Amino acid sequence: MVNKLPPVLPLQKLRPLAWVFLGLGVASIIWPEVATIAVEQLIAWFLVLSGALGVLFWLRFKSGQISMMGLAAAVMTLVLGLIFLVQPMAGARTLTMVMAAIFLVEGALGTAMALSLRQHNAGWGVALLSAIATLALSFLIFIGWPSASSWVIGLLFGLNLLTTGLALLALSRVGPRL
Repeated sequence: MVNKLPPVLPLQKLRPLAWVFLGLGVASIIWPEVATIAVEQLIAWFLVLSGALGVLFWLRFKSGQISMMGLAAAVMTLVLGLIFLVQPMAGARTLTMVMAAIFLVEGALGTAMALSLRQHNAGWGVALLSAIATLALSFLIFIGWPSASSWVIGLLFGLNLLTTGLALLALSRVGPRL
């Protein structure tokens, strides 16, 4: 039986996307306040769309008490999205607090996981360091809230776009392994 190599993806096609990510990442890091509002408004529109579709779904398929809970959730999602659209800084403050809480839970769970692995895996220290960094980031956001709400989402979004763009650029420049 002949061992065939998997088809090579045309990774050079990633280059334009990589440059877009890099450009948006740099812009978001330079102007994190603008990026924060842009991300918040995008999330607001997703909430509005989700809530509106939920209400339409309820109107089409309503049946019983459980469907009333679905309608209530859809209306709350729609109202939250509308509030975020009209009050972008309130949305940014809310999203920043949610993000800090997620980092806190992720850091705590990561710490527990790393400590449980210390007898079984040599890389447990790196996992612990990552978890501690996540906890530290969470505490920094909590300490800086609400003033950090104007820039923290934009900065982290920009860093994510920048690193993703760098990864895509690196992948687009490297040939296939033989």
